Amino acid sequence: MAFNHDDGLFIATDFRSAALEERAEAIHGAIAELLAGQRVTRLTIAGKSIEYGQADLVALQKLEADTLAELRRYQGLYPSYKCLRASTSKGF
Repeated sequence: MAFNHDDGLFIATDFRSAALEERAEAIHGAIAELLAGQRVTRLTIAGKSIEYGQADLVALQKLEADTLAELRRYQGLYPSYKCLRASTSKGF
């Protein structure tokens, strides 16, 4: 879902995009709870609940980064492929 800052409305642009944004928001909330000092937090994604503790903070942060990257790729904000250009001194 895309958030419209002007009037505060959520507008569903695409189901997949909305699902990824909801997942990212849930993960961000779980990270915030752990950073606030809560010892254990529960994260529910696609009907499955998983409990995370303080020791899992790095894993949650990586999950959030991966989810946001997937969302950006899906929305076309950057391509899903990487290109490396190399050249030699002889021009090959």
